[in-house]
Amino acid sequence: MKLEGYVEKLPIHSGDRITIKKGTMVRCNGVTKPAGKTYKVTVHHVLNGYKPDAAEVAYQERHGNTAVGWNPKAIWPGSGGYWTEVDMNDIPEAQGE
Repeated sequence: MKLEGYVEKLPIHSGDRITIKKGTMVRCNGVTKPAGKTYKVTVHHVLNGYKPDAAEVAYQERHGNTAVGWNPKAIWPGSGGYWTEVDMNDIPEAQGE
């Protein structure tokens, strides 16, 4: 199941334990890099994603920009307490594995 844009009902919730597989792209402090090993984390919160509507697309085009949406994310406090996030499509538990 591919989760794209805004999704109302997510398969992952706060408090769930999820697996981050080695090589999964993880974002922390504005830097995205692959996970160096496979590990488990407890989700603090999730974001349902975003899909720009027609008004947002028109506004961004008038200003020379592109309206950008994003997929749902799972977020947890990582190393040093910095928020760390991963696209929900990269979580095995979200895919029913």
